[in-house]
Amino acid sequence: MTYFMSVYLSPNEGISAFRQKLSNIEDVINEFNGEVIVAGNFNAKSAEWGSVFLDTRGNEVADFAAMLDLTVLNTGNISTFRRPWYQEYILDISLGTSRIARMIKNWIVLEDYSGSNHQHIKFSVEVASTTATQHKVLRNESGTPASLTKRLSKNPFHKAGQPLNSTRLPTPKRIKSLSKKLGKAIPEAPKPPSIMNNIVAELFPKHPPREKKELYK
Repeated sequence: MTYFMSVYLSPNEGISAFRQKLSNIEDVINEFNGEVIVAGNFNAKSAEWGSVFLDTRGNEVADFAAMLDLTVLNTGNISTFRRPWYQEYILDISLGTSRIARMIKNWIVLEDYSGSNHQHIKFSVEVASTTATQHKVLRNESGTPASLTKRLSKNPFHKAGQPLNSTRLPTPKRIKSLSKKLGKAIPEAPKPPSIMNNIVAELFPKHPPREKKELYK
């Protein structure tokens, strides 16, 4: 499974708050059981993702990525933050765990109008194609899968060559009665497992009772 995490770190907060938020992001990532892609506006500058400038935040993010073994997915040095009359920067960073990073292709900054000071970023995840494996199911003369027939033959309620006899299974009335008995007994019983064993034994006896045959019609 791959997790996608969107990040925004405000440029107006001090370095202590910035570090705390990175620590919080680290805690979240450590909870994930799978591959992770972290992307967003970190408001941090470093040559690690193509910036010509370097600041303290950039060092913090670089250390954060190295500690979590995250790979910087940014390629090139095209600015992601653009504002008229202001310097352009690369503030938007994409990071990924090692396995998913190898699957990232064509990471680019789009030049299309975004309606924001930040340009859109596009990349693709290349998933290896899998070849479907066909399995041949062996069937007996009746058309039933052989594996199913084998399992049924081991069922105490089933005779070879005959369907399951539903009359030997507990009736709905009997099941309802035992359910009430179970619900009442469990809160009171000191040893619930023994009660469960008794009820299971009643539901599925090792030697099912034989059907009564009418002697006279």
